[in-house]
Amino acid sequence: EDQHPLSAPYRAQFLAAWLFREVGYESVEHCAKAKNPDATHLNDEWSCFFGLGNATGLGLVPWAMKHPGELNSWVAIRELALSNVRSLKGSTSNKQTLEEWFDKAYQYFSSLGGDDRWPWMGPDSLAKATLLIHDIFGSLSENDFPFNDLYLWAEKQDVEITELVVSLLLELDDTDDEVIDSLLVVASEKKDNFNVIVEDLKKIINEKYFWLNELNLDESEAKHYWWVMSDNAEEPRRAERSVIDPAHREIPIDISLRISKLIGDLYATDEKTSVSEFLHSFPEHGIAVKRLLNDSGPYSEPRENVCDFKHLPLNLQRFQLAMYGMDNFSPQSTDWLRVTLFQGAPRVSEIGSKDSDKWILPRQPGGLI
Repeated sequence: EDQHPLSAPYRAQFLAAWLFREVGYESVEHCAKAKNPDATHLNDEWSCFFGLGNATGLGLVPWAMKHPGELNSWVAIRELALSNVRSLKGSTSNKQTLEEWFDKAYQYFSSLGGDDRWPWMGPDSLAKATLLIHDIFGSLSENDFPFNDLYLWAEKQDVEITELVVSLLLELDDTDDEVIDSLLVVASEKKDNFNVIVEDLKKIINEKYFWLNELNLDESEAKHYWWVMSDNAEEPRRAERSVIDPAHREIPIDISLRISKLIGDLYATDEKTSVSEFLHSFPEHGIAVKRLLNDSGPYSEPRENVCDFKHLPLNLQRFQLAMYGMDNFSPQSTDWLRVTLFQGAPRVSEIGSKDSDKWILPRQPGGLI
C-alpha cells in the first residue's frame, strides 16, 4: 500500500543492504566465538565506521543511459533541495548547522588521509578544500542570503569543489520525506506518440539537444568504441570498432551519435512529413526518435558521448553511485571502482537515538578494531 514504509522507491533494497551489514558483523563475531569463546566483540566505534564495501564496473553506464526518467528524478530532487537552501536567509541556527558540517567534513577527510585518487581529489585535498570553503563562507556569512552566495562562488570553482559545497549545503534542507518519495516515483512504461511531424522533432532537438554541438561528433574519435555484450560473461563491455564487429551483441546506448545521424536525415526531409512516414523510410532512426518523443524531463539526458575515445566511464559511474548514497570512491582503472555504502551508519541498537540521522562523514576512530 502507498503508506507502507517500504512503498517508496529504493527503500526495501537499502534496508536489505543495511541488514546485510548487520548480518556480516554478527557472522564475524559468531565465527570468532566458535574459534575462541573468549574472543572480544567488535569495537563499537569501528563497527559503525565500517560500511558495506562494493565494487562496480561498466554495467552502470548502460543502466544510466537506458533510464532517463530515473536520472531526471534524482537530479530534480537534488535541485529542489539546493534551491530551497539557496533561498534561506542566514539565521543563526542555519549558519551554526553549516559550521558543524564544515567541521564534520574536515575531520572526516583528515582522519582518512591519502593522496588524490585519479581522476578525482583524495582525502588530503578535500580536507584542504573544506578549509577553503569554510573561509569563504566566513566572508559571506553576514550577507542576507549567505548560502546562495556561497553556491554562486562554488559554481566558479573546480567541479569537485562545487559538488562538495552542494553536498554540505544540502544538509540544511528540510523538505518533507513524503515529497521526496513522491518525486522518486518514475513511470516504468510510456506509450510512443508518433502523431507528430518532422518539424516537431527538429524543435525538440533545438530546444533540448543543443549541447550535441559541443561533443565534436563528426570527429573519428567520437566513434571509437562500441558498447557490446560479452559472449562469455554476458556483461557490458567497450570494444574498439576497428577491432570487433559487435553483430548481435551491440548495446544501443550511443544516443548522442544516433541523434546526430538523425539530424542529417531530418533536415533532408519535408518538415510536414509525419514521423511514422519518416520512420518507414528511415527505420534505423527508431531508437533516436523514441528518445526524442519520450521526454523524461530536463535532467534526463547525460550530456556525454559514451563511444568517444576520451569518454571516461568513471564519471557516469560515480554520479550514479553518489545518488545511491555511496562514498569513498576508489578508482581501480578507467572502467571500475570501489565504493562504500553506510559508512558511519548506526547499528540496530542505535536506531532512534538523537544522532541516528547525522551519521554521514564519520571521523575514522583511533585505536584497535
